[in-house]
Amino acid sequence: MFRPLLAALLLSSVLWAEPVRKLDIMFVGAHPDDDSTCTATLARYAAQGRQIGVVTATRGELGGNLIGPEQGAALGLVREAEERAALGMLAIPTVHYLERTDSGFTTSLRVSERNWGRAETLSRLTRLVRFYRPDVLITMSPAPRGHGDHQLIAQLTSEAFFQSGVRASEGLPPWQPRKLYYTLEYGADGLKPDLTVPAGPFAEPERQALSLYRSQWPPASIQASPGESFVLAASRVPGKGLLDGLDQAPQPTSPARPSPALELQRTPALHRFLSWSRHLGLNLDALAPATRVCRPGQRLSWPLLPSGQAVLTAPTAPGSHSLVVKGMPATLQVVPELRLNHVWSPWQTVSGVWEGQNGGPEDASGRFRLRLNPTALQVEVEVRDDQLLADLPAADNRAHWRTDSIEITVDPSGQSEDNTTTFKLGVIVCNQAGQPMAARDADARPGPWKGWLQVQSHPGGYRLRLDIPRTQLPAPLAREFGFNLLIYDQDRGQLACRLAWSAFETVQGWPELWGRVLQSGEK
Repeated sequence: MFRPLLAALLLSSVLWAEPVRKLDIMFVGAHPDDDSTCTATLARYAAQGRQIGVVTATRGELGGNLIGPEQGAALGLVREAEERAALGMLAIPTVHYLERTDSGFTTSLRVSERNWGRAETLSRLTRLVRFYRPDVLITMSPAPRGHGDHQLIAQLTSEAFFQSGVRASEGLPPWQPRKLYYTLEYGADGLKPDLTVPAGPFAEPERQALSLYRSQWPPASIQASPGESFVLAASRVPGKGLLDGLDQAPQPTSPARPSPALELQRTPALHRFLSWSRHLGLNLDALAPATRVCRPGQRLSWPLLPSGQAVLTAPTAPGSHSLVVKGMPATLQVVPELRLNHVWSPWQTVSGVWEGQNGGPEDASGRFRLRLNPTALQVEVEVRDDQLLADLPAADNRAHWRTDSIEITVDPSGQSEDNTTTFKLGVIVCNQAGQPMAARDADARPGPWKGWLQVQSHPGGYRLRLDIPRTQLPAPLAREFGFNLLIYDQDRGQLACRLAWSAFETVQGWPELWGRVLQSGEK
């Protein structure tokens, strides 16, 4: 019943003599396939005859490619075709790109800002809002722990919600969208949904549409969604339902929110986020909880705002620890530490799961040790793995997370906010030619890596040794520097398992959450 209806709607949209100039709903994402956060909802309203449009900032040029050798701009063409086909299947022909470049994997808003240009991207998005006059804007979560591009497009969509109605520009009159929603699919920890739209009969059309993003998702990984949840971030009309209150006269939005009388100081990134959200009057403090990263047993002073400090001692066990400081909820993120000199360090266990599921020690587990000499940081790793894949061709020396691999991350200064001042090396254990290969990924100098590397596989696992020349590091090693070792286990027919020495969600993109190595200086 629904497929003929969707086909008829798509055909009618193609045959219209005039282009759409008024949208009911506009979704704004960072990459092709970001609409997956609300695809069934968009399909539902498109089937009701509502005008739906999608704006995508980039073409996802730096993503992976599961179906071919295309990279860069060529991959962007593949992903654009996938997005247009998927949305076209759901009778959503209005798709625009902001012509920004994918930032690759980063959890830093600042990296994405430098890549896109914040002011120019906002200008392009605001122009589309004034042109299409959507009643409802939907975007991704602005949570400051997600992908940097996701954070930025959510912030810019929020700003466009307020700015597009201020004045006319380029012959386009001002337009005030009535509602702004965030999807809760990516990184919305701490926010409670205001609205859940059941997928119902649109679960299967959604699954079929998302299956067209073949370069990004294996078909078996796409499951029918039971429903999609949203946060109503700002509204000029009453009602929490997506289209509720649109017949009412728009009212002023909330004014800027003041800072509380007393609060724990946030990290620089979280402080910037709170300043941004409070300035817009958005109640998003839950997305920037008070957290502090420290070593086991470390004694630390936590500054209070506007003045004062709290003195406390960290727990000795690595991991996240909730506590109350001066009556305020807080979290200490304790990272492991290792003292290093010019002999091999003690073995360090790698068993913390930061993504996926582990079937046990035989499925995925490991350990590593380090040694520092005048010319190189030496790394030795032993891994237990019951299924060792060798599925990537030698020419596909990238995206190590798609197969069995090791990732080694080094923050020489120990103070990096993002990966652009770090060293990140992905080592693919075995390619189709039976050889290991390595490449730097999303760091100070990404690209194929040439260095001494040795892998010995055996039944039930493998052993890896390599030397990282000091000259390849973006800065000299500080007395205390950041380090992490991650194990990627990819078994056929199973969900991937990802382990780390310092195991936190999206830890590969957060240098502050890597373990700490303290040079003892002993010979």
